[in-house]
Amino acid sequence: LACKFQEVEIHMVEEFVYFCGERLAQSEILSAELQLCAVLQFDFAIPTAVDFLYCALQRLDWPNLFSVHRGMHKQAVMLAQYLCDLSLLSPTCAALPASLVASAALCLALACLRCGH
Repeated sequence: LACKFQEVEIHMVEEFVYFCGERLAQSEILSAELQLCAVLQFDFAIPTAVDFLYCALQRLDWPNLFSVHRGMHKQAVMLAQYLCDLSLLSPTCAALPASLVASAALCLALACLRCGH
């Protein structure tokens, strides 16, 4: 479970089967994982475009590393967040990957505010 949240590299179930010397089958590992999640009462959620937006901003070290023209970094983030929220109302946008919507929202927000010119 920890590797799903903290690790940079994603491990497949087949790797865990190999790590345990093939003493457990894939289905047994997945079943144990589900059982552990149920006992710990984990609630899983699908990340939204806003989640991806904040991850991207964190990776960009926003606004320290990424210089936004005329100090409009707060406005750009608010507009990008609004666009991400607005995309939930469109069935076309809702079908797109949330990471793509977040990236497009940030690019559109920067373009609308004429940042980078």
